[in-house]
Amino acid sequence: MHQPPRDLLDDIEQLLAPLSAPQEPSPAASGFWDVSGPEMMRAVLLDQDRIELIEIPRAEPVPAIATRVGDPLAELIQYTPDVLIWAGEDGAHTSELNDTATGLVCELIVDVAQGTYASTEHGRAHAQRLAVTPEFVPTLYGPVVLTGATEHGEPAPFTDTFGHWFATILDQIDRTAARIQAHATVETILSLFGPLRAPRPHGEDTDGPTRRH
Repeated sequence: MHQPPRDLLDDIEQLLAPLSAPQEPSPAASGFWDVSGPEMMRAVLLDQDRIELIEIPRAEPVPAIATRVGDPLAELIQYTPDVLIWAGEDGAHTSELNDTATGLVCELIVDVAQGTYASTEHGRAHAQRLAVTPEFVPTLYGPVVLTGATEHGEPAPFTDTFGHWFATILDQIDRTAARIQAHATVETILSLFGPLRAPRPHGEDTDGPTRRH
């Protein structure tokens, strides 16, 4: 059987290498939420093109949040009892639309409404009202920070409920990215072989329609 040239095989192996590389530990793995010291806590930074875990001070978190969202007047939004959403007050006028943050917040509201994210009875009822009234869910602009919440609506470490939910979301994103990468890799590999001629029905050897006489 005819073998592809060695340089072509090398190209294919290089394309396949990222798909066979060891995977990063799951976000649910031990240590994912660890911080550098007892005076710090985790927050989530949602930018247009990335999702990142960050550290902020427990004692004075708001100035650190304001720095991250790029606005000294960080606006607070709360849709569920245990999660606070922080965005720049002037973001709609000065920043780009943040599809990542808007989509993740909407996913959180829907999951609370459907009961797949455990919440209080009041929290679930509120989320259900929001889910059927989407115009009350804001479109978020610029960098957005998520934190946990105290019963008084102040920044706090995340609950275990949010931690498990967030880990699931990241796993879904990773799987989607892997599928997209795999598809792109297959398309690239096929292109290395040049145009392929698929078998035609009834022995026809043309790409155009067959006209019977």
